[in-house]
Amino acid sequence: MLPVKKILCPTDFSEAANEGVKAANELALHFSAEIIMIHVVSTTPLVPASPALTGFNDLKVLTEMENAARETIAKDAKRLLDGSLESHLMVVNGNAADEVARVVEEEKIDLVVISTHGLGGWRKFFFGSVTEKVAKLVTCPVLLIQPPNKEE
Repeated sequence: MLPVKKILCPTDFSEAANEGVKAANELALHFSAEIIMIHVVSTTPLVPASPALTGFNDLKVLTEMENAARETIAKDAKRLLDGSLESHLMVVNGNAADEVARVVEEEKIDLVVISTHGLGGWRKFFFGSVTEKVAKLVTCPVLLIQPPNKEE
């Protein structure tokens, strides 16, 4: 595992994901490592096929989602990453866990730093856990970051 030269940090732009980015930033500073932030835009069909929706353009919506993601990841990187770090930003399409695993292999990532949302019960059953799937798919170590508990 050591030395850590490349850290991959997936983000969905949530507050929990921001905690993961902050942790990845600290580790990258400590190891003088490169950090890659990635956001995966889901390619799941947005609406079921229906003759009533003949004017709906999935490709146009997907392009708009990609553009919005590029803008957001750039803003988040500027806000959350130390400017002295070598960093790269990626926006890709597909299944989040599969795309993260693909990038780990292609980029020869040494460590994935990913946050958890702490979903449990029916939410985890219904939505699944991208973090859990990533941990099972990748060949490098995965550091799970728990977001701080918010007192209610």
